[in-house]
Amino acid sequence: MAKFVSEDLSKIAFDSPAGLDSGEIAEIADSLAKVFSDESSKVANEEFDLLSTIRYDPQLPENEQFFLLDYHIFRLNLAIQFFQWDIDITAEVLLDHLKEAVKGDPTIPYKLRVLLSSDRTLKVEAYKVPQRSDLLSGLGPYTPPTSEFYKVYVDPAPTPIGPFTSFKTTHRDVYTEARNRMQLINECQDQDGRPCEILLHNPRGDVTEGSITNIALWRDGTWVTPPLVSGCLFGVTRQYLLSTGKVQERETIAIDTVQDGERILIFNGIIGVCQGQIFRK
Repeated sequence: MAKFVSEDLSKIAFDSPAGLDSGEIAEIADSLAKVFSDESSKVANEEFDLLSTIRYDPQLPENEQFFLLDYHIFRLNLAIQFFQWDIDITAEVLLDHLKEAVKGDPTIPYKLRVLLSSDRTLKVEAYKVPQRSDLLSGLGPYTPPTSEFYKVYVDPAPTPIGPFTSFKTTHRDVYTEARNRMQLINECQDQDGRPCEILLHNPRGDVTEGSITNIALWRDGTWVTPPLVSGCLFGVTRQYLLSTGKVQERETIAIDTVQDGERILIFNGIIGVCQGQIFRK
């Protein structure tokens, strides 16, 4: 990707995501509301914030240094409509907060943790992250295991699905439990320093996602990712890859069809797209 370093954050703008428009927000929210109709009463009794983690990277082109910002804003507004919060988040307001968070040193990359509450409080936390020369490198040719090549374990237990798996919030108990299982599995494996992720599946036996990533598996000559109705996260990188034709949505992917040693892509708004290998032991 092109390298661009700028301390003039005022030039960073906002564009609508390709293949998406505001009219789709209501359609997607209504569809997911029908899928999770039995969960509505549980959600109403929970306290949580909406969450989005945005990568700031000075190596990206000037208007793209907040990676996939347009998709993040779309998802936040989709979640607002789904949870029926009486608030609105605009590109201008979010950009002001993001620029403020990185202005101390805009020459290094950050993970920006955006928290939005139902009382209209918006907070951004900034954390330094490692450089990556190409955030889409995982889409390239298959490479031998490297420091960026993930070991992806198949979760021995199913993960319940609901609004808190479809939308990114601070209500993350099921993901914490899955990552605890991943750590236990990894402690029993050879320690080679490679990063780890765990492949989740719902109680129906369908692949959904990773604990902090969306995923794609190679099927019939293309990369395929589970549908939203599986319970997977409406991920921003997932939506970007779908809208640009780099991955396709598959109706279902049975966890029983996932083979030990097969290739997998994992992706989110911080790491971009990375390659991995399934470990089913």
